[in-house]
Amino acid sequence: MDFSSKFGAIRFIGYAIPTGPVQPTGMIGIGDYLGNSDNQVDFSARLAILKNAVDTAKAALPLNEDPSTVLNVFMAPEFYFHGSIGPYVYEDEQSDPLPNFIEQIKTAFNPSDYPNWMFVCGTLVSAKVANLSNVFNSASVKARNTVINTLTEQLQSAWGANYELISGTIRSFIQGCQD
Repeated sequence: MDFSSKFGAIRFIGYAIPTGPVQPTGMIGIGDYLGNSDNQVDFSARLAILKNAVDTAKAALPLNEDPSTVLNVFMAPEFYFHGSIGPYVYEDEQSDPLPNFIEQIKTAFNPSDYPNWMFVCGTLVSAKVANLSNVFNSASVKARNTVINTLTEQLQSAWGANYELISGTIRSFIQGCQD
């Protein structure tokens, strides 16, 4: 889409907010995602926070500016919309939250309220998992958790070259588990 014929300028507005797991002990690889275990409650709260950020940015724009001459592109961070365990997990097609979430985003950012705005709402991560308990109780997940817990315990007392070696091992192990 060619915006140059409609707008004389494009303004990029970035929303910087941490989206990774909280690491209360400061240990790499150990932490929990903040959020509500109810997907809908979590999503609605994140959307309300995002809308507040957008409206705060909108209120800070120059008062004497002709809004029809500037396209405002608001960008949320990667992994902004996620559940308390990472993805918004659902069991079957009927419980897929994505269609509902998209409608809520459209309602929150109605084009008539934001006529010269474009939104990049960050990543929305979801996963269809038939039985989440089976995943968490699988031998491979238990083994991986044991390895990570052991390495992070060692990391707490390490320093210097050993600290670098163990933290690098943790990063490599996590990356290997994702491949």
